[in-house]
Amino acid sequence: MIAKSSDLMNLCVNELPQKTITVEGGLEVRVQALEGIDVLRVSSLEMLDEKIMFALPKGLVEPKLTHREIKQLTNRASKVVNDIFIGIMELSELLIEEQSEEEAQAEKN
Repeated sequence: MIAKSSDLMNLCVNELPQKTITVEGGLEVRVQALEGIDVLRVSSLEMLDEKIMFALPKGLVEPKLTHREIKQLTNRASKVVNDIFIGIMELSELLIEEQSEEEAQAEKN
């Protein structure tokens, strides 16, 4: 049976998953998953620094940092940036897995 547009639109996630992660020094930051198109963009980039500079402004919810602050943090506290990036990407992969599971369930029905 061919799906209706409403069937496909029901697979859309209304809110991006978020979580609080602890980074070096016991500091907590709030991150969220990237939207699907942004996950594809990050995966298409070759250089890690490009991936980080693309993902952090979109995935770091709190505190909000400027592009300049992210660049400075990347240059001087790379472990913190790496931890934040990993947190964002873990949530983003979870988002993709959830969508895939919903699609598989929809196919069964």
